[in-house]
Amino acid sequence: MERDLFSWSGWDGDSECMIFYNPVLKVPIGDFEVGHTFASASIVQMDELGNYLEFYDKEGHAVAKFAITIEIVGEVAL
Repeated sequence: MERDLFSWSGWDGDSECMIFYNPVLKVPIGDFEVGHTFASASIVQMDELGNYLEFYDKEGHAVAKFAITIEIVGEVAL
């Protein structure tokens, strides 16, 4: 899923939190346009209802936080 949202230069993490370094948006998210670069981003598994995506500036301050849900939009032929 993250490959559809942004590219990155490196990553680290485990099953509960993934951190992406130098993410560059591939699609607009919130008020941020395609091509916007952040210092880092994290995807954190919060609960059974979904995950959260946070973007950070170079000082490590969160600049935006989004809830992530997955929507099934249709069946694909096998």
